[in-house]
Amino acid sequence: AALNNRPELRQADLQKKVYDKAVRIAKGNWIYPNVSLNTTYQVTASSDDFKLREREVSKSWSAALLINIPLFDGGKTIGEVRKARVDYYNAVLAEQQALDDIRLEVEQAHDNLQMARKALEVQKETIAQAEEGLRIANLRYQSGIGTQLEVLSAQTALTDARTNLARAIYNYRLARAALKKAISVEM
Repeated sequence: AALNNRPELRQADLQKKVYDKAVRIAKGNWIYPNVSLNTTYQVTASSDDFKLREREVSKSWSAALLINIPLFDGGKTIGEVRKARVDYYNAVLAEQQALDDIRLEVEQAHDNLQMARKALEVQKETIAQAEEGLRIANLRYQSGIGTQLEVLSAQTALTDARTNLARAIYNYRLARAALKKAISVEM
């Protein structure tokens, strides 16, 4: 899907097609003669008093068929063909580079999503541990063997864990959106 829907790849493909046509056009100037047909039809009227009579109007026509066969153009056409071929090969390379870039982007986005998923799981475990730590600190404080500082520290650890979980959720969603963009899936 990523390769079919990416605009930069479509653009590279169109550019390659344009340069392929340019090669054909340049070769066409070299191989084929130019043929043109010119025709002219002319009506001429002349009169001193603006009253035209039949005999004062003259009609004429002509036709010419021109054939231009290029025998020698000083290497101009060969140069144009070579330039068009170079442009075409550059477009092929640009298309391949775009393909490689897209594949790399998809691979990196996939890896980032996997790392974000693992970080999210770790933060969920950290929340569970912080909640258990707070529960133990409260029990110790209630039984008189713990201090209020232990309870406050456990509450701070739980708050930090929740903040880190929110950040991990954000990073996971961001990584998922980056992967969807990379593979050109509608969000």
